[in-house]
Amino acid sequence: MNLVGAKSGYVFRNSLAKRSQELREAIERFASVIWPIIVKKEDFALVDGYCRYATLKAMNVSRVYAYIGAP
Repeated sequence: MNLVGAKSGYVFRNSLAKRSQELREAIERFASVIWPIIVKKEDFALVDGYCRYATLKAMNVSRVYAYIGAP
């Protein structure tokens, strides 16, 4: 999670923190509906939805909707 773009100055950790805070505020303030996460059927590896996953985990949400399928 330490991805840094040397030329662009992009820092994944900072971007994730900002997006996660915005998502959390939207969920808490407006009861926003969010998309399910996507996981691989074989090993349940997270394919898409890391920000949603991390935000909900920080909010102590123990169950989420997910699409489960083959790559």
